[in-house]
Amino acid sequence: ATNDYKAASFGPDYLGVTDQYSKTLNPTVYSVLNYETKIARDHGIKALVGYEQLYNKFQTLRARRLNGVSSAITELAGYTNSGEAINATYPRLPGLSAPFEWALQSVFGRVNYDYKGKYLLEANMRYDGTSRVSPEFRWGFFPSVSAGWLMSRESFIQDNFSWISNLKLRASYGTLGNQEIGNYPYQNVLTVSGISYPFGNATPSTGAVLNSYRDQSLHWESTSTIDFGVDFDMKKNIFGFTFDWFKRTTSDILASQPVPASLGLGSPTFNNGKMEAKGIELELRHSYNIGTVSYGVNAQVSTAKNKVLEIKVPGIGSSIAQVGLPYNSHYLYIWDGIFQTADLTDPKTPRHVLNPNPKAGDLKMKDIDGDGIVDAKDRQLVKGAYPDYIYSFGVNASYKGLSLSAFFQGVEGLKNRVTGWGVDPFHQGAAPPTKWRNAWTPTNPTNTLPAMYIQGYSGVQNYAASTYYLMDASYFRMKNIVLSYAIPQSLLSRIKARDLSIYVSADNLFTITNYEGSDPERASTTGNYAQYPQAKVFNVGLNIKF
Repeated sequence: ATNDYKAASFGPDYLGVTDQYSKTLNPTVYSVLNYETKIARDHGIKALVGYEQLYNKFQTLRARRLNGVSSAITELAGYTNSGEAINATYPRLPGLSAPFEWALQSVFGRVNYDYKGKYLLEANMRYDGTSRVSPEFRWGFFPSVSAGWLMSRESFIQDNFSWISNLKLRASYGTLGNQEIGNYPYQNVLTVSGISYPFGNATPSTGAVLNSYRDQSLHWESTSTIDFGVDFDMKKNIFGFTFDWFKRTTSDILASQPVPASLGLGSPTFNNGKMEAKGIELELRHSYNIGTVSYGVNAQVSTAKNKVLEIKVPGIGSSIAQVGLPYNSHYLYIWDGIFQTADLTDPKTPRHVLNPNPKAGDLKMKDIDGDGIVDAKDRQLVKGAYPDYIYSFGVNASYKGLSLSAFFQGVEGLKNRVTGWGVDPFHQGAAPPTKWRNAWTPTNPTNTLPAMYIQGYSGVQNYAASTYYLMDASYFRMKNIVLSYAIPQSLLSRIKARDLSIYVSADNLFTITNYEGSDPERASTTGNYAQYPQAKVFNVGLNIKF
């Protein structure tokens, strides 16, 4: 793929042209060989082997001339006798990546075996090599195996439980690799410094610097998953369910390692530790016909808990990464209302290290350990970095040519720490939300909002890592609803059409939430409060086939 970009720039004292050319090469080789056979009618075997090779290279070139004579000149050649020389100090336009390349090479295979269509076995393997890690650790082997027992085909089920149409037990174990860590995480990369250095009596030359430390032992991150499941359906789909229990273990997690500023280099990517997640997933379904009316309902819910098993560099700040705890859980000061005038003279009021000279109207935090000082030791693990559960359900119904379907989803127990626009009044000059009409004042000594402040005021923003900024991001949302009507065939014959239907639909029609922002589904888990919301979308349409 190639891209050409040309732009003429002009203004009172800026006139010129920019010519940008970029190219992406992505040659891919993918080949598979399949084999299938039956042995003695009851034994089925399928096999697949394959090879894949990916290569990606991005290149870009930019040239620019300034101070021309006319904005009508949009070609560099037009500046041969006017304007400045081509400016080589701008290798790319803002927002475009620097040139890079990466490659991935893989060999993979799969074998399936079934006996009488009741006992199922599958084995997979991948052997992947990536350019993104050190050569001695470049290759990773990732196998998996799964087994299934289709009990509903057994005679003792068919003879005694004829109302069961499907009953299957499943188990699986497998590993996958992750190499999505950028293009040059282990290689020393030089960056043009922009500073000229003299060498002897020579003309000063622009230098290059090594600005990041690299870990040469970098290798694949791998995730292994064990899963046990059950599929069940009654005849005529009156009731059915799918249940899965899983445990997922991620080893050699790729992460950025913090380094002291005295090193003078940026943080390296390295294999930091090991994490485990356990959870369940459940789907329930039901459908039925009552005369000419048919309907169906399905619902899904999932929940999972994780904890850190190993970590080389624990992280403690507004979140905490430590063995035995959920990864990057909230680790915050506990907000305890607002400093009132009486608190400033009360000897029992704890001293706040981050705000040693509080004013009435400032945020107040709890002294958890009771030592009379609110400091980093008073931060607490706060639940909510991960939801308690995620759920959804859908309904559908039809009567003759009329059909209705709707889909709902929700998240429960999620809490996001958000700051910035919409939370802090006058953030970068933005007007405060209307809730600040109830801000603390001497005549309105509320404990819900501090006194009005501007961005950066220490009496509030020094405690950005507190539960004051923690918001409930749980929600329930109607994602989609569709009502349609199919015109009867007796009428379609008049216009010689095979099918004709009209419909009206709506997306994101309503949301139930305590979240103060515009959209809890797009809320930042830690960062800016203001996010562009998902829009309500209404459609009216016509489908016709001749």
